[in-house]
Amino acid sequence: GMGRYKDADQCYQTALEMRRRFLGPNHPLCAHTLRNLATLLVVVGESERSEKLFQEALRILRGAYGFRDHLEIAYALNDYGLLFN
Repeated sequence: GMGRYKDADQCYQTALEMRRRFLGPNHPLCAHTLRNLATLLVVVGESERSEKLFQEALRILRGAYGFRDHLEIAYALNDYGLLFN
């Protein structure tokens, strides 16, 4: 049920806080966690919150890898596209 989504949301939030603290807010692993949380939010219908997280993840990834083709950016864009289906 919805309780499991809330539990997952909290786990991602905790992981994100820890990664930001230990790795810095612009580390690609922070973007990975943001992407996972954003994908979860698409499933539960929180598209506005999800879109902000996808955009933050993409900002981090583009900062880390530039605007050249990179697999992590492709994954993030693919997941971001879920919002528009």
